[in-house]
Amino acid sequence: MKRTFIPVFVLALFAFNIYAGGSADKVTGEFTHNDRFHRLVSAHEAIAKRPQKGFFLSWREDGRWYEINFQDTEHSCVNVFADGQARIGGLVTDGNENAPQIGRYFGIFLVDGGEPGPIVDQGFTYRVTTDYWSEEARLALLEWCDTGVPGGLFEQAIWPSVVTEGNMQVHNSPRSDD
Repeated sequence: MKRTFIPVFVLALFAFNIYAGGSADKVTGEFTHNDRFHRLVSAHEAIAKRPQKGFFLSWREDGRWYEINFQDTEHSCVNVFADGQARIGGLVTDGNENAPQIGRYFGIFLVDGGEPGPIVDQGFTYRVTTDYWSEEARLALLEWCDTGVPGGLFEQAIWPSVVTEGNMQVHNSPRSDD
């Protein structure tokens, strides 16, 4: 029984990986930054025939929340560029009336420091500009996501943070070209 289980299990994993399209560069997790900002992220980088997808949801205990939709590739980016490091971001398109972020572009640099998640994982949130719905901000965000070099618009605000609860993971697939 044991001898047949292992090959069947390995074959099932292989078949699932093929069906799912193989490994992907992605950022996943549910975590809290600085004991204040709760985050849920599922951000998948485009690879081969699979498109970029996912979301970034942030909320606070006072009821404020906002979301970035990574399926909107014109206004968002997911770039897992090294083991444990990613740049993600986009236009905040949804949130509640207490969320002044709606209509602004944000970039988030994430560093997965390993297991366990708290304290070793870090993030840096960049507000691209205070302008709302700006084409200049969109282009600056996409350039930063590709190169990691923040342009002049990024000088508005940078918020460093550490994961104080939960875990954030950056998965860099060995099959990707970065």
